[in-house]
Amino acid sequence: AAFTSVSGFSNLDENQFKEVPIGDPENTVVGVCYTSGTTGMPKGVEITHRGFVAHLHLG
Repeated sequence: AAFTSVSGFSNLDENQFKEVPIGDPENTVVGVCYTSGTTGMPKGVEITHRGFVAHLHLG
């Protein structure tokens, strides 16, 4: 595994990477939002690509 900074991203060679197919892009998890846990233990809620994009369109 390798790491690069944002400033070094443009120097990467695209030929070193392969495209990974995504089976269902709309339901792909793009992040996890954690609740505050006011009624118990905090819980992680999955944010899907579809939900994230819909939220952007509402804003």
